[in-house]
Amino acid sequence: SKRLPYALAYALNLLLTLWAACIRRSYILTVVFASMQIGGLAWTALMNMPGGGRGVLLVLRKVCGLVWTVGRPLCMACWKCCFG
Repeated sequence: SKRLPYALAYALNLLLTLWAACIRRSYILTVVFASMQIGGLAWTALMNMPGGGRGVLLVLRKVCGLVWTVGRPLCMACWKCCFG
């Protein structure tokens, strides 16, 4: 019902990826269609998380905050070591 358009779009994209790779033999088209396929699959997985879109945003905020907290001192240390 609600998921049918997404499932059809994903299946069509899968067929387009196979067409681009096997029949057309176009590297660029294969990368484009495969990227769209990965994006669609990630979107579907994220939207099926508990909390939906708001849950995804909450998780992303926490992950980005953790990366910033841990990554910033490492970047500053590397900057001082390499360019200091």
